[in-house]
Amino acid sequence: MILCVRCRKLWPAGSLYCGHCGKSFGGSLCSKRHLNPAKTDICLRCGSDELTDTARSLNLRTIALLLAWSVALLILKTAVHNAGRISAVAFSVITLLFEFVAGFGVETFLAEAFRLLVLALLIVGFVSLAFPKQRDSVWRFTFRALRSVTQISLRLSCSSLKALATWVQGRQHQKSQRGDR
Repeated sequence: MILCVRCRKLWPAGSLYCGHCGKSFGGSLCSKRHLNPAKTDICLRCGSDELTDTARSLNLRTIALLLAWSVALLILKTAVHNAGRISAVAFSVITLLFEFVAGFGVETFLAEAFRLLVLALLIVGFVSLAFPKQRDSVWRFTFRALRSVTQISLRLSCSSLKALATWVQGRQHQKSQRGDR
């Protein structure tokens, strides 16, 4: 929308003239519709001396974009300022859901690992929102890191279980040699 400042009427975007006062928007126009600066007396393209009077105008699209950006920046500032609260609430909700599914009051290693995983994903989510151009690479790196950590955890778990099995077998062997049952 374009606002004619002279007569205070709104006109559709792309209008060349004010439909009320007849003055041109954005500069003087000659009979061939060549746009010229407002203060010229002769068309700069064809030399015609028949130029329209200009009306001061405001392109409301620019104002709307500035207003939208201002609101977006205000929301972003509020979100960054309250990021700790937002992540704490999200973390608490996810933890409560997990405890509801797994059983009330579950405080096991698995629950703690899940909480850390959720926290890490929340942090990565905030980072990917802060750097939208690197969003894909951030998530790709995160999933590679999670896969690596999972593989290492599985290897350690298998090694621990094997060591525990060996220890139990050794204890049973010692008991059987002593005659304890």
